[in-house]
Amino acid sequence: MKRIAQLVLVLIFAVPTTFAQTTTAFRKNYNQAMFDLPGNIVEGLTPNTYVMAGTNMTFLPIYGTVTQLNDTGGINWSFRYSDASIGFQLNDIKKDAGANQYIACGGSESNAAVFMVLDASGTVVIQKKFSINEANGAWFNRVIKASDGGYVAVGYVTGLDPDGGGAEIDFNPINYTDANGDPQTEVIGSPLIVKLDASGNHVWHKVFRYYMGANTPANRIYNDASFVDVVEVSDGYVAVGSYDVNNHLSATNSDGDDATPTDAIILKTTTAGVITYHKQVDNPDSSPTQNSKYFGAVNTTSTGEIIVGGSDNGKELIQKYAGAGGFSQTYSRLFTYPGVSSVADISQIYEVNGGTDIATMSMYIQPLAFTFSNAIHRFNSTATATNFAKRYDFNLISILPRGSKTSDNGYIAMSMTAGGTNYDYHVIKTDPLGETPLTGCPATVFTPTASAGPTTASDPSFNAWSLTPGSNVIAISRTAISPTPSYVCTKTTCVAPLEATTVTATPATICSGQSSSITASGPSSGVSYQVWTAASGGTNLGTTPLSVSPTSTTTYYIQTVSNSDGSCISTTRVPVSVTVNQITTANAGSPQTVCGTTATLAGNTPTTGTGVWTLVSGSGTITNPSSPTSGVTSLGAGANVFEWTISNAPCTPSTSQVTITSVVSPTTSNAGTNQTLCSASATLAGNTPTVGTGTWTLVSGSGTITNPNSPTSTVTGLGLGANVFEWTIANAPCTPSTSQITINVTNGPSVIANASDTSICLGESVTLTGTGTAVSYSWDNGVTNGVSFVPTATQTYTVTGLDASSCSVQDQITVTVNSLPSVTVSGNNNICEGETTILTASGASSYVWNTTEGTISISVTPTTTTTYSVTGTNSFGCEATAQYTVTVSAPPIANISGTSSICFGEFITLTASGGNSYTWSTGETSTSITSSPNDTIIYWVTAHVGSCVDSDTFTVNVTPNPNVAINPNTDITIIQGESIELTASGGTTYNWTPSEGLSCTSCTTTIASPEETTKYCVSTIQNGCVDTTCVTVNVDIVCGELFVPTAFSPNGDGVNDCLSVYNNCIEKMDFKVFSRWGEVVFHSIDVNDCWDGSYKGTSLNTAVFVYKLEATLLNGEEVKLKGNVSLIK
Repeated sequence: MKRIAQLVLVLIFAVPTTFAQTTTAFRKNYNQAMFDLPGNIVEGLTPNTYVMAGTNMTFLPIYGTVTQLNDTGGINWSFRYSDASIGFQLNDIKKDAGANQYIACGGSESNAAVFMVLDASGTVVIQKKFSINEANGAWFNRVIKASDGGYVAVGYVTGLDPDGGGAEIDFNPINYTDANGDPQTEVIGSPLIVKLDASGNHVWHKVFRYYMGANTPANRIYNDASFVDVVEVSDGYVAVGSYDVNNHLSATNSDGDDATPTDAIILKTTTAGVITYHKQVDNPDSSPTQNSKYFGAVNTTSTGEIIVGGSDNGKELIQKYAGAGGFSQTYSRLFTYPGVSSVADISQIYEVNGGTDIATMSMYIQPLAFTFSNAIHRFNSTATATNFAKRYDFNLISILPRGSKTSDNGYIAMSMTAGGTNYDYHVIKTDPLGETPLTGCPATVFTPTASAGPTTASDPSFNAWSLTPGSNVIAISRTAISPTPSYVCTKTTCVAPLEATTVTATPATICSGQSSSITASGPSSGVSYQVWTAASGGTNLGTTPLSVSPTSTTTYYIQTVSNSDGSCISTTRVPVSVTVNQITTANAGSPQTVCGTTATLAGNTPTTGTGVWTLVSGSGTITNPSSPTSGVTSLGAGANVFEWTISNAPCTPSTSQVTITSVVSPTTSNAGTNQTLCSASATLAGNTPTVGTGTWTLVSGSGTITNPNSPTSTVTGLGLGANVFEWTIANAPCTPSTSQITINVTNGPSVIANASDTSICLGESVTLTGTGTAVSYSWDNGVTNGVSFVPTATQTYTVTGLDASSCSVQDQITVTVNSLPSVTVSGNNNICEGETTILTASGASSYVWNTTEGTISISVTPTTTTTYSVTGTNSFGCEATAQYTVTVSAPPIANISGTSSICFGEFITLTASGGNSYTWSTGETSTSITSSPNDTIIYWVTAHVGSCVDSDTFTVNVTPNPNVAINPNTDITIIQGESIELTASGGTTYNWTPSEGLSCTSCTTTIASPEETTKYCVSTIQNGCVDTTCVTVNVDIVCGELFVPTAFSPNGDGVNDCLSVYNNCIEKMDFKVFSRWGEVVFHSIDVNDCWDGSYKGTSLNTAVFVYKLEATLLNGEEVKLKGNVSLIK
């Protein structure tokens, strides 16, 4: 409660050092209590809404509030939030669109910081508090959602005593006497950064304190400080704020700490809380007369850089840093707001217009005029030129502004305004240029002046701790409230946007089932185009571009609607029609099978379009192609495919196919000649059908047909006497053809098959003979009765015996052919001279070597390359022989050649010799290796010839390189015409390049004065080794204003004798001067040229001339000017 009351007194009676924001669309006040302190306002989760948070109090209790506004500033809902303490404050609210939630933070008089997550209707989802056991209070100023799903909050703690050691580390209020002899009391704040997990539980935190480094711990007075904003970067988090310097001592004022200078501070940590850097914008322990500086806002650009906004002695301070890695400042700039002793307090900064510009929100104070305004300042990405600057004046006072960008590229801001008896919330909504036609309170344009900002950044004297978190349990209640809204400015009435001037349907004519895209454009900006089903009333189908798929010809009506006010629409709708062409679906009918070469087609009759028959495959003549029931002649045998196509241009034709299978009469059946035999089996001999399929059937007698569909099927089980069979060839739907055959069966001779041997080895011969009562015997498989042959595989042989009446009987015998063994030899086939190897045979049951041994393995020690053989016998008694050659090699002699001394970072190539293959100590197996060792090293190689090896070693000595450096060691920026001193170190002699712009190319220190951005490098040589390093000097060009004088006097007095175009950044131009009759009296494209007042060699008299200028600047901007100029003599 004490710190909130103190804050309110400061807001009322002091010139505040807080931050401000923007306007348009509406300006509205909201009264809830005597003091309504703003926290933040953001665009809502619900479209066309805004949600603001803050703190309200009359006296006690104090409570936080969250309110949702509609797009005109009306209240949708509002709730107050409090805990069991007498004070509960909300300082910030953010939108978490991904989770459809809001996050909020602040503090409680329960001496703890508070953190809440709300759903889209303001219901508390997560409620946590944060405190430190070693402190008596904690406070959150800002909170963000982190990319890992957790949260990061910044603020401060009070009364910190980390180890209980006494006053040197006690942050309780300090009493002291300032430089004017007045007693002062200071409540010390210690900056705080906290990481929370996705449920709001503590993960890590850091607490800091600052002091003058010259004081011993026993004599330190610690300085008040706080973090006020935080942002996430690719490799961590960045927090900004400020701290008091000079032990709270005021040099000139008697109002205590208000006169104590402050320094801006910036902290970067990793995602785990490890400090990456901690800097202040000045030297540490500065004098009490220094300019006060602070940072009030931090954000990132679309490329990940850090942008920071704050104040330097009342001027707007803008700095940019590298986003990833360590501390690296890109630039530092100042903007001075007009007005004596004017103050710009920055509270928000962000990138706009796709990265080309940066915008800040601020409180703009003109103390002498007692004018308080919210302001928005938009400038280019290098903070060198203003795009626009607008301020929004208040009745009495404007304090604590805070806000954000909106999705329509405008701005929303809330602050507190004083007037009458209460201090109310004040909300402003603007368009992208900070303007909207308002009744009674337009924005005021002002012009900030840009200049270079402070670039000194140093490490402050500080301590940092991770201390003991207290309990995070808190019970937060929610109660509906009804703030009283009142317009400061009424919203403008709708000015109907113009109807679309170009409306197209592409394509304008479609076929059923296709789509057309409706697009629209017109002269109005900030509008959308809706597609309606009627000229008035009807149904809104959506906004253009819109894809439509009508089933019949349809007219659509295009209505223009304002993006910022859905009820603000054009007075008429523009029609556009889509013509739909219909088409009948083709049906070619059912498949047909006919016997013959003619048929009748059966397609459907088109209701729209025309049909035509075409032959797809097969053959046939269509007698009437356009008739659905055309006849077809000359059909080919088999499948003939016809397609029925119904067309209605430009639609895609509809097609359907039908297959007509033409079947010809079957082949005439021929069952073969009658047979007489003496076997119960026979082979039928019917003809093979060329058309149709054949089937054998038994007509009379007996017998089993093995394959009824085969013309040459065998028949078994024939009975003695006549057996009649019928061969039928059918091809439906044609009539089948039949014929018959009679097989007469009689008795035959006896026949026995014999072999000289029924089991042999592969490669041996055998003789087959037939015996019995037959008069002749014949064998299959090309065997001649009684003649030996060599079979290659086990085979069953059939012998046929004929009697005197040619009646045959058969018998069979099987000859088994046993395989030979597969004999192989294994062992070392490549040995060194004098070595022994063991040879082992496999693949057989027993072995005999050419060395007479009968064992599986033998041991040999050949003196020269030798071939050995072994014969193996398998279980069938079959034999095979294998050979094996053992090669005897002489031993190698290894050697390494190459360079033995190099500089660090150089490469050496070592080459081995003396062998057929090599293995290096590096693991490589090539003849040569390339390496770049860091230190002196010994390499070895093993040379191989067969199984014989030898080794060698080689030492490479590495000489260290020098380590040259440049101060400054980072890229720097100067203004064109300025110089920078570059100093080399790490060597004895130096060579600077390039020489352009350098005072000396061989000195240790040289002065660089480049005309353009230049990369300078310095190199040094020691012990034959070279090192080089570089730094870039960026040159900014100050262009100045582009203008043409309105008068000149070419009288030869050396003053204004020539008319020129003035600007430092003109790349090219076209400058013409015309007389009053339109005649060109001067023309030049030389940017350095000027007109001396003459024409065709004659000086002209006093007159007024007209000039026209077309120029292109160095940044690509094109400028066109024209005006009058007076020639005076």
